[in-house]
Amino acid sequence: MRKIINLVKVISELWVVFFRVVLFKFGFVVKPYKICWLVTWRCNLACNYCELGQANKQELKDRELSIEDIRRIAPQFRKMGTKFITFAGGEPLMYDDIFKAIRYCKDLGFVVGLVTNANLITEEKARELALSGVDHIHISLDFPGELHNEIRNNPDCFQKVDSGIQFLKKYKSISNYHLGIVAVVSGMNYDKLDEVFNYAKKNTLDSVALQPFFINQIRNQDMAGKLTIPKDKLGCLNADIDRFINKYPGWIRMSSFFSRNIARYFLDPKMKGTTCFGGGLTTNIFPDGTLGSCYYLKAEGAGSLRDKSLGEIIHSSEYRSLLKRVRRRDCPTCWCAVVHEYNIFFRPLEILRSLRLLRVAQDGR
Repeated sequence: MRKIINLVKVISELWVVFFRVVLFKFGFVVKPYKICWLVTWRCNLACNYCELGQANKQELKDRELSIEDIRRIAPQFRKMGTKFITFAGGEPLMYDDIFKAIRYCKDLGFVVGLVTNANLITEEKARELALSGVDHIHISLDFPGELHNEIRNNPDCFQKVDSGIQFLKKYKSISNYHLGIVAVVSGMNYDKLDEVFNYAKKNTLDSVALQPFFINQIRNQDMAGKLTIPKDKLGCLNADIDRFINKYPGWIRMSSFFSRNIARYFLDPKMKGTTCFGGGLTTNIFPDGTLGSCYYLKAEGAGSLRDKSLGEIIHSSEYRSLLKRVRRRDCPTCWCAVVHEYNIFFRPLEILRSLRLLRVAQDGR
């Protein structure tokens, strides 16, 4: 009986999302379904493929929204029907009131997630995260060993990640959050992803997600050669991903459509024939309160949630102009699950294949 009830919930939710997907694709402004809330640009790492983590941290902190701002802004999204909030950054654990923010959003009824590099997770913070009621936690891990340290430009990064994961496992029973890994796929690890899955299996984690790196965001251009996957090896990556899909059908936290297009992204960054839903179904809130579709496209001219309402911003001419740029792919391009997974709604077979993912997404677990 419970399975039938869950299936009905998934199907009813599908109709809600499908309606917004169609409206957005054909040029309408839609209410955000998911928020990626970048609470800080500060970061404790300086990863080779990321340009964050290097600016003046105090200056960045001074620009961030306060917890009072979050308590004023979050209800506006809830009233618009937003269901999911994922806190990210930068490193969200560097935001002083992250636990208060999670608890407040949970009290409002959001499904709440956290994306973290896990280097700051002590036993105390793991317990506090569990008590916050967070629904899902995704840990950045590109390889379970020294290679992760090289990619992330930190000599003991993997050791800290592993320690953080053990603490999170210890307190997982408090709120039964979903605990998974996100591996950034690059030329340094594309042929070693088996080790990521083996590590997740050994540690009884809930999922593995794969995310291609964005060449436009490389911090250290001297590393571009290492990070770029040779074109003649993309077939091998495709074969491996097919194998992972078949071997771990309930473990990969992306649709097969998204997964099988990772290699294609490196050949065709514009991903012709697909739609980016950034700024529509998935909207970013940046640390200063600006809204946008992604790291590259922000509606800065529309004002900040610090001093304007959500309705004022998303119905402004500046925000509509932003959405036109998104639909034209007027950006450096990416292939990111949070803004591209909605493409499965135009591929009925993919919806059927992804029912388990959609059910899990209802409560984040």
